[in-house]
Order: sequence, then C-alpha cells, then structure tokens
Amino acid sequence: MINYDNKTFGMVTTSTGASGNVLFYYRQTGDVVWGTFDGDGLMMGVFVATANTRDVLDLRYAFVVSDDDIRTGVSRSTPEMLADGRIRLHEDFYFTSGDQKKGLSVVEELSAPDIGLSAQSKTQNRQSPDIPVLFLGTGSGIGDKITYEGLRFASVANAPNGEVTGDTIFEYRQRGDVAWAEYAGGAIRKGMLVAVVAADGALDMRYLHVNAKGELMTGECRSTPEVLADGRIRLHETWRWTSGDQSTGTSVVEEIR
Repeated sequence: MINYDNKTFGMVTTSTGASGNVLFYYRQTGDVVWGTFDGDGLMMGVFVATANTRDVLDLRYAFVVSDDDIRTGVSRSTPEMLADGRIRLHEDFYFTSGDQKKGLSVVEELSAPDIGLSAQSKTQNRQSPDIPVLFLGTGSGIGDKITYEGLRFASVANAPNGEVTGDTIFEYRQRGDVAWAEYAGGAIRKGMLVAVVAADGALDMRYLHVNAKGELMTGECRSTPEVLADGRIRLHETWRWTSGDQSTGTSVVEEIR
C-alpha cells in the first residue's frame, strides 16, 4: 500500500500548458489525503482526496492564480511505482469552474535533493514576487487591519444543512492577499480551503473536505469579518454547496485563543 504522507511531487507534463515549476506537498491519514501546491503563476492551491484499495486518488482541488481568480476541479490520480521506488501519478482531471476544460497531467515524487533544487528554481523564476502581507495585526483599534496568519477558528452557529460543528477547528495561514486553512473535527475528517482576501478582510473562499461518511464535499463561501471587543475576529459566512444538493446556508465562526 502506498503512503503519500510527507511526500513532495513535481509537475512533469500537463495538457493545460501550465508551468512545470509547481510543487505539490502531500499529507495522509488513513485513506484521506490532503495538501497544498504552489509555483509559477499560482498564489496557492489546496486539495483533498480519498485513496481506494489500489491507492488511486479521488481528488478535489482549488487554487488561486496570480490575477486572484479562483479555480476548482476534480482529478482521478492513478499511481505508478518507478524503478527507483518513487511514485508517478497519472492524473485525469477537469475543471469545475471557468471553461470546465478536461486534461491529463503527470507528477512525480521528488527526492530530497530534487526538492531543494525545485524550490530554489521556483523562487528564482516566479512570474511575480510574493506579495507582502497586506493586513497587519489582529487589532481592535480604529484603522487596524486583519491578518489571518496563524489564527484558529471554531464554529458557533451553522445552518442544519451544514457539516461544520463546534468541534471543527480551522487553522489559517496567509501570504499576501491569499489565505488558506486546514480544518477537521466533528463530522469533518479533513478539509482544506483557499480564499482571496479583500481590502476589508472579507474572504472569497472555496472549500473541500472529506466528511465522516467518506464523501468528498465542495463549496464556496463569502466570509465577512467582525472585530469583537476583545480583539478576536468573528466571521459571518454565506455559503453554497457545489456538490450534493447544492443548497445554501449561513454560519458564524469565531477566533479561538
């Protein structure tokens, strides 16, 4: 059985014409696989997948490109073991946003030296440099701006058709005007989200997760921040499933310290 945990993959070929200088960072617990990816032309991407008994990945992904456009898709990734023991993934994918283009790509596991070289090349050849963090400090004073870097949130209210509960914890990161997070707990085995952060701290978000039933769920969300009297952030969220019944709902999450 293949274990994808703590493996890094690099792009070999893709029918979309995207840059080959993209790195994928994999994690795994049981049959749930998740991670992030970035590289030239990509601000940040996230994915969540389930692995079947043949280690084939049923995968959902979302990423932000350099013009702050958010794209989403589905992939079926079939592993091949190379002679040197590394993994090659043959990916049959299609976009669920935009032109809904279909395509094929191949990514390969990188050895430790290759990871270092790829990361160095990615930094040197990035089309635009990393944007410095826009929102400095989680302050409650007038004029203070919001950064989601390092913040943790928990649900305090959700619609009946939602799957997030008070036991679900979100752990946020931010780079420039892009935020992303891992979340898990309650009815969620593992989830990832990625969002574009507006000047007022509002989040235009796409989320993906595996629920307790083993289902891959996806959705989109608009989160509006409120700074509480004690300086914590409350997010008022309006969301819509893009899987399942495609119903809508509202929820509230609050920063926990």
